[in-house]
Amino acid sequence: MPCIVLDVPHQWSGWTRRALIGADDILIVAAPDLANLRNTKNIFRPAEASRPNDRMPLYCLNRSAWPKRPEINASEFAKAIESPADRAIPFDPQYSVRRRTTAR
Repeated sequence: MPCIVLDVPHQWSGWTRRALIGADDILIVAAPDLANLRNTKNIFRPAEASRPNDRMPLYCLNRSAWPKRPEINASEFAKAIESPADRAIPFDPQYSVRRRTTAR
């Protein structure tokens, strides 16, 4: 299936607005912390309002359940966004260690 993935900045500028409004589907990937909650809401709301006849934007929580790291739990994140997360990808320490050792 043809697919284009855009990694856009967290701000809502003219080109990000045009790209997101013109997209068939929107998936926002966010870590479960306060800064990402703010950025998700800042992209989610205008995209939702500008695309009334399209599917609502989706979001995925990335690196959830990271030990000893303060985070917003998924239900509180969903309550703030007023939509449940489409997926949650848990923190994987094995992957992080492999990635750091192979990058050197």
